[in-house]
Amino acid sequence: MANWAVDPRPHVPRGFTLQDPVSRPPLRHEVYVAGCYSLHDEDLAIVKLQPPVHKDDFASLDSALRAFFEEMHRVRVAEIQPCPLGDAYVRFNTALEREKFLGPVFSFGNCSMTVIKHDEGDNVRSYDLDREAWVMLVGFPEDLKNGPIIAKTVSGFGILVYWHESNNLARVVAKVYLNDNAKIPDSVKINAGLPQKGRSWTLPCYVLKTNSVFAPRDEEGFATVGPLHPIPPQPPRWAGSDHLESSETTPVVSNVASAMQVDGAGHSRWEEQLAPMDPVPETTEV
Repeated sequence: MANWAVDPRPHVPRGFTLQDPVSRPPLRHEVYVAGCYSLHDEDLAIVKLQPPVHKDDFASLDSALRAFFEEMHRVRVAEIQPCPLGDAYVRFNTALEREKFLGPVFSFGNCSMTVIKHDEGDNVRSYDLDREAWVMLVGFPEDLKNGPIIAKTVSGFGILVYWHESNNLARVVAKVYLNDNAKIPDSVKINAGLPQKGRSWTLPCYVLKTNSVFAPRDEEGFATVGPLHPIPPQPPRWAGSDHLESSETTPVVSNVASAMQVDGAGHSRWEEQLAPMDPVPETTEV
């Protein structure tokens, strides 16, 4: 875990004070969010000085950084703010201008200065997403049945990849990515509402299927002899459908009426026609 040192006091909004910490064991909540990046902040960087500058001197540091970038290097910066992971956030006008400063160690007065990407600070670590699972949440509130809330519901143990939108009111079926240490819970509690009384729903969670995430093959070596993309031989010509063996097919339910069946007690039951899914094993260990 990234237990990095931080002083929150310089970042408290004006008019507010930090509350005294509660005497209890430390708590850490872990969530999973979508793995794709928006790439909207590729112009943002963190400036780190060695030795670091006192936060009370940030106004002077701001002026010195602007002089360094704008006067010495002829690169205008759009914004400079205090940074808890270093000395300053610096937003350049373009990602290309930021790229010029990534990597080298600069002399900055009596300090040495490095510029890193905004998402590569001391708090970043890597982890493996090596499993995928289909899970079923039973009794999901219909008013909350949408992508963002379902993603938040499973975020305690995995990343939502896909959820099967259907007219089935009883459950939500979702595909999630997990790392090897993640444990799929037996139930999930959703809290929603406004003061003074909100509502909560406890949803049983069932695992339908798990398997390892597909890993593509390693890149092949560059060919030095022969064509890079050889032309394969032509496949045989089509011989016609008369040569196919006949097989029985299962009729497909084509309308709502034919999807309704009656059980032994005389009650009608709904059998929803789902899109084709992977077969579900009888037993699954998680």
